[in-house]
Amino acid sequence: MLKKYDIIFLCLAKNVEGTIHNLFNFHKKIQQNNISSLILIGENGSSDKSFSLIKNFAKINSDIVVIKTDHIDIYKNRIERLTHGRNYLKNYVIEKKLYSTYISIVDVDDVIESELDVQAFKKILKTLIDRKNELFGISAKSKPFYYDMLNLYIKDFYEKDVLKIQTDKSIFKSYFSRKKNIYNFQNKITNINKDIRAISAHNGFCVYLYDDYLIGNYINEQATSNMKDQIIPEHIIINQSIHKKTNKYMLISKEFFVKTPAEHMPYFSLQAFIKNKIKYFFSNLLVGK
Repeated sequence: MLKKYDIIFLCLAKNVEGTIHNLFNFHKKIQQNNISSLILIGENGSSDKSFSLIKNFAKINSDIVVIKTDHIDIYKNRIERLTHGRNYLKNYVIEKKLYSTYISIVDVDDVIESELDVQAFKKILKTLIDRKNELFGISAKSKPFYYDMLNLYIKDFYEKDVLKIQTDKSIFKSYFSRKKNIYNFQNKITNINKDIRAISAHNGFCVYLYDDYLIGNYINEQATSNMKDQIIPEHIIINQSIHKKTNKYMLISKEFFVKTPAEHMPYFSLQAFIKNKIKYFFSNLLVGK
């Protein structure tokens, strides 16, 4: 008989030796709370000890499975690599006939540096089941600021092309554009003390209803020929496809939090923005990026 889990975590991992143990600790804690879980980790290209660390955890826990995803290296754009990596893990679930009530997509970098709250997690699982007729998923908020504007789409509130804003190379124009279209909205969403209904959100940690997730698409099959080269964040693609098929929404939870990565903190002054740009430039220079 095939085993059915309560939840399956799908993760892509690269150079996360300092944080991956936090996910494994969370996995252990929720299992102790009678939530059966499976972690599937697609790893590729790590220059630290991530791969060997994950393999060692997998040896002592059969509910942790490491999957090599070297094939995504053919995609030079980071978002394209993530898109095809996540699509590969989704297809792995289907092909291996792995069943669950929920699917969770988790970033395993410093987003999970802070301890994840098991009781708050149980609340969002219950909310998702209780409201399954209107919701297909729930995503986390983050402290001290909501950060993942790239994958956020809230009808009539936030529908910005963040990727276009982020790729603007002009320091001054880029700062004022980000302040208006990203930082100010990060602040607004952070200060909303209630659940927020969105068409798309991720913010480093989200949970889907299993059946709804599997009918979604990471690859935009409906793209016209003149859109084929357009880069769209992978969470936007799948969330919009699920919304279109189900007419349901994703909830941004006020109950469950991850940590705001330092690189995604809003900069409310030009001086802080320029200082961060210089720091980012030299850190990338040191690691040869």
